[in-house]
Amino acid sequence: MKRIVCLMLALLMCCGTLVSCGDNVKMDLVEEGACNIVYDADLISEDQVNKLAKNIEKATGVKPTVKSDSSFAAGIKTPERTILIGNIELNACKNALEGLRNKGYVVGIYDKYFVLGSKSASGTGDAIQYFKNTVLAEYAKEGKLVFNSKNNYKNEGNYDVKSLTIGGVSLADCEIVLSNKETISEKLLAINLKQLLYNKTGYTLEIVKKSAATKAGAIYIGSLCEGLDISTAHSFAMNVKGTTWQIAAESLFGYEEMEKYIDEKLFDGDTDTFAFDDSFSASGNGAARASQPLTTDSDIRILFNNLWGGDGGGNKERMEMVVELFEQYHPDIIGLQECAPTLREAGVVTKLQALGYAEVPTDPSAKYYGSEGMTRTPLLYNTNTLEMLYAGYTCLAVMDYSKYPALMGGFTKAELEAVAKGDRSKSVTWGIFRHKETGKIFMAGSLHLWWQGGAADDVARVLQMQELRNLTVEAAKSFMEKNGLSGLMPIYLGGDYNSRVARPSYATMSGATPFANLNDMVTDAAHKLTK
Repeated sequence: MKRIVCLMLALLMCCGTLVSCGDNVKMDLVEEGACNIVYDADLISEDQVNKLAKNIEKATGVKPTVKSDSSFAAGIKTPERTILIGNIELNACKNALEGLRNKGYVVGIYDKYFVLGSKSASGTGDAIQYFKNTVLAEYAKEGKLVFNSKNNYKNEGNYDVKSLTIGGVSLADCEIVLSNKETISEKLLAINLKQLLYNKTGYTLEIVKKSAATKAGAIYIGSLCEGLDISTAHSFAMNVKGTTWQIAAESLFGYEEMEKYIDEKLFDGDTDTFAFDDSFSASGNGAARASQPLTTDSDIRILFNNLWGGDGGGNKERMEMVVELFEQYHPDIIGLQECAPTLREAGVVTKLQALGYAEVPTDPSAKYYGSEGMTRTPLLYNTNTLEMLYAGYTCLAVMDYSKYPALMGGFTKAELEAVAKGDRSKSVTWGIFRHKETGKIFMAGSLHLWWQGGAADDVARVLQMQELRNLTVEAAKSFMEKNGLSGLMPIYLGGDYNSRVARPSYATMSGATPFANLNDMVTDAAHKLTK
């Protein structure tokens, strides 16, 4: 019997990998000359981890094997005692980081692994620093790095809001909930609120659709809310209903003002503990964010916007934001530039048509940019306020550059065509309109000139501006004469000139003509208002 007991004791003495005494677990991170590190590539760089590995090798004489979590194609599989850095997809890390906020970090033994864990890059860096300064400094010996779980360390971090509950539920157990058909303003508020709460409280809330909501507490945004009064233009309101914080606004400006209120008033002050319950409510108005109340009057509002078209991602979201802004100002004329096919596919024109706008038609046989069948300089008008009387389209890139010899700057026709002829997105789409309420007639055009480059490019732009000036003036004059009208027709041209005010191309428009720079007038008026 004694021999059996002695044998069992000997076997226990040989088990050096993990030794548990009650709640204490001892672990040698470099046992038998082996040390494994798996790091979160999203939170820490390979260079930082390699520096840590060198520190371990210097302190213990054992060179660690380093792998990133992205190197495991079919899920992370790594032996016990592995050092896990960051937020690794293993239960050991999940358990260690449960309830931890973004600045916080843990260093210690969890589920037979050694975790240097955090949910953020900064927290992960702090965990590594603590490991170097404390664990390596105190527990490393030649060929040994033995740590006891009783010395596990957890840092919570400091936050403006130390605790926040909604109907008694901790913010850690809440999520931000959107309707399945959320507007872009609701979606933007959700994203910004997630970041704001992350910064103020340290908690990262998930944004989910109503059908996928599972948490005990919730923050409802927009159309999901019930009982909130947002009937006034640009107003916002919020309250708490049970374990749900409800937030809604009437417009884009209302949502922006609400976000400012939450950031600067609700969570700004000496109170760092918030217990929201049914007694809480707040409201406000973002009308001041609009330049003035939007009413139907005899004024004509014209807006020009380069959409910065292309094949990049996020076009759907960008176009939703653009159209929502247009809806708030609801101009009579909208002139767009760089309206690429990808942006049309993202719905910019169809969304504007749903608001009552119509696109000025262009020649279906014209050659547009490449093989495209639609202009990149569309002009749209509000059918509720305007009637289109006549329209036209001209590709400025393929004009006859020898038409104005005095402006050719010593370049030949071939030289000028060589720089500008290929880009058929450089054009003007124009229309003549009658204002339904007043009967006033005017012309508006959306244009895009050749881009800035060398001297030949600047000359090409001068010639395009001259062509633009002549064709719009002649079109307006011809329309007036054919319809027996006297006087001058106002012409409003705007878009992307690719030109500074001091450049010759810009001066060409206003020189020796009745054209004036409205930007200067707006600046002067704004300056007078501020005095």
